[in-house]
This record gives sequence, C-alpha cells and structure tokens, in this order.
Amino acid sequence: MNLNKSISIDIKTSLYLWSRCDVPFNGILPEKCTYYNNVDVLDLSVFEDNLRQAADDLSPEGGFDLAMVYYCNVDELGHK
Repeated sequence: MNLNKSISIDIKTSLYLWSRCDVPFNGILPEKCTYYNNVDVLDLSVFEDNLRQAADDLSPEGGFDLAMVYYCNVDELGHK
C-alpha cells in the first residue's frame, strides 16, 4: 500500500480550537477552521460554546460530516 499517495475524500469537516488547521494535510483542508490563538482555554464557557457550535454543524441544517473540538485539559489528562 502506497501511503504517500494523495487521496480524495468528500467529508465536510469543522475543527474548533485546532492549532494549524489552516495547513493542508495530504492536500486536504477542513471546511471550517477555528484557530487556537489567544483563547482563554481555562474558561469552560469557551469549550461549551465550541461544543455547541460543533453540534450545530452536525445537525441536518449544518450539513457537516465530522466536527472536532480541542480542549487542552482533556489533552493534558490524556498525557498523564
């Protein structure tokens, strides 16, 4: 299997608080990208707002296939 080959996928994706989601991976970019810059990540309301927006994206009206929300506290616990 050739893993260096560029693939074509049709998954409408949104990313929230995702560092460098503006950089293509294998030529693929998410349709919606909210950066991780200068955000008060310890403010739980920021996480809740992004979760709410991600849920809206996944609703029939939103039309997204995949939504991902980064939250540093979950990431930090996962590395312990």
